[in-house]
Amino acid sequence: MSIKKFGENDILVNTMKTHPRSEFFIYDGTVYYNQRPEQSGAYSYNVRNVGPGYISLYEYNIDKSATISNAVRASLGAAAPADDADKNAHGPSTFGHTAINDFIYPFMVKSSDRAIFRSAFTGGQLDTWRAVEEGTIFYGNYPMSASISREYWSGSSIAYDGKCGMYAAQRIPEHDIYDSDRLVTKTVYRDNTSVECATGAPIFPHYYALRTTLDFYKTRSEHYAISSSLAPYTDGGTNVGWDKDRQQINAIMIPSIFYGSEIKPGSLSLKMFVTGTLIGELRDIKQNGELIQISGAMDGPDAQVGSGSVAGVALYEEGILLLTGNWQLGATTQPLIKDVSTLDYPKWKYFAAGAEDGLSQSTVGGGTSANGYRFISMSFDLSFEGTTATQVLTMFAHAERGKVNYSNNPTFIEYGQSRVNVTSSVIYEENTTLRLKNLVSSSFEGHSASFNRQVYISKVGIYDDKKKLIGVASLATPVLKKEDEDLTFKLKLDI
Repeated sequence: MSIKKFGENDILVNTMKTHPRSEFFIYDGTVYYNQRPEQSGAYSYNVRNVGPGYISLYEYNIDKSATISNAVRASLGAAAPADDADKNAHGPSTFGHTAINDFIYPFMVKSSDRAIFRSAFTGGQLDTWRAVEEGTIFYGNYPMSASISREYWSGSSIAYDGKCGMYAAQRIPEHDIYDSDRLVTKTVYRDNTSVECATGAPIFPHYYALRTTLDFYKTRSEHYAISSSLAPYTDGGTNVGWDKDRQQINAIMIPSIFYGSEIKPGSLSLKMFVTGTLIGELRDIKQNGELIQISGAMDGPDAQVGSGSVAGVALYEEGILLLTGNWQLGATTQPLIKDVSTLDYPKWKYFAAGAEDGLSQSTVGGGTSANGYRFISMSFDLSFEGTTATQVLTMFAHAERGKVNYSNNPTFIEYGQSRVNVTSSVIYEENTTLRLKNLVSSSFEGHSASFNRQVYISKVGIYDDKKKLIGVASLATPVLKKEDEDLTFKLKLDI
């Protein structure tokens, strides 16, 4: 076996960018991902064991079921778990083998190395971990899944505190002060008036978390700014600026597993339908995060908005869409918020109603109600391309002419030769004049061609600096290497 060192220009490291496309269709409280249908399996009603709009991390537990058969349950008698919920609550146990096709699951034994599940604990489980003795087994759950979700931040329509009345619910405090034994917050409004309000948990904590990010991105577009004096169209036709602390905002959350490092600028498309008819579409045509309406609202009271209006912004790196468009798109009012008594015209601030936000035909009034029928007339489509950067190691393995033309394969030696000259109790001598088999085919029948050393290369081994084998590249078809030829094998490894 010959080992050859890679040259200076034989190893390259590149970054490969790909743009996987994702599409979500939202209808009647259900999200559908990339038009994937629900497929039933031999053991599960859904082979992926996640909802239609979800993706399963690593796709563990394909066609698995933790349901115990009636026959097995009867055979166990009183020893059988009460139901699957009871079994799951206590983790996989001695009953795990009784399942039809039980889930695989992560587990961890408490030991002195202080290892712990990083993200699987909720509630008081961490305290439980600390309290139990070493050797106790803790269980996790698969599958781990993700889908898009929607949050509606209703802005000043919610009273934060009785003392303050109706004011900007999203307002982040400027500073805190103490008044006797209670903490109060001093809030400074746009008009420089000050009001003291009792503190509490923020109504929209995700808005707090994004506030600094929005302010940072305003160099891309003024529409990211928390407040601005630009003149968008608002209810009543009054041209005023905006204050996101008081605005009604529709937030669409997209987990990073769907887009990688960022959503590709210019690839976003948001469509709204009523009874299957497109009534509006947003695109980030400027690639600066502005979600601009390119169709819809071309007639009716808000016809002047139409194409060219900015209905929100996209946080490409964070995977969040913030929609503030408040103009009318459809001609019929719809139940698009949880309050069943409230109807409003389709607007961008209601986009994706039903995307993991608790809204469905049943929650807005029921299947037989007018509101229920109105709600299922609405549907939404969200599509985009992600950006995934993969480091690729490219190696060029050279087999020069006159080299790499010997094989350890026994068929390399002509058959019928004795490999040992002399052997005895004191002497072992191999045959040093073994003839190599001539594998060169002749153009004439019954005649052999001139001898030429040639081999078939089927594998390329990669070694470290200590000559330890760390990888093997197998060729789909062995390649003929003649003595007078140069060959180069291109090996690629995604890191």
